[in-house]
Amino acid sequence: MDNTVKLWKVDGTPLTTFRGHSAAIRGVAYSSDGTFVASVSEDNRLILWNVEQVLNLDLLSYGCDRLRDYLRTNTVLEKGDRLLCSPFGMIEPRRRKEREDKRKQ
Repeated sequence: MDNTVKLWKVDGTPLTTFRGHSAAIRGVAYSSDGTFVASVSEDNRLILWNVEQVLNLDLLSYGCDRLRDYLRTNTVLEKGDRLLCSPFGMIEPRRRKEREDKRKQ
């Protein structure tokens, strides 16, 4: 064991490794809103990892990654709802992120 917590995408692609424990990991939990991962170890520490901060996530893009297939295949949705995560539907959030990035520079 390497005393780390690893996070993967649904398709098996590794996202990151959380390092901070000095002993074997004994438990991991993911918050229902996907914001935090909690890990507990034999080093008697509980660490709350802020996933968005650690991964530098664009939450809208990340959420759409998980919803795209559902939006495409669900027969109950209206046609306009299917475009929620399309490139056209995400133009404004992307522009907002670009403006925020420019302000940080």
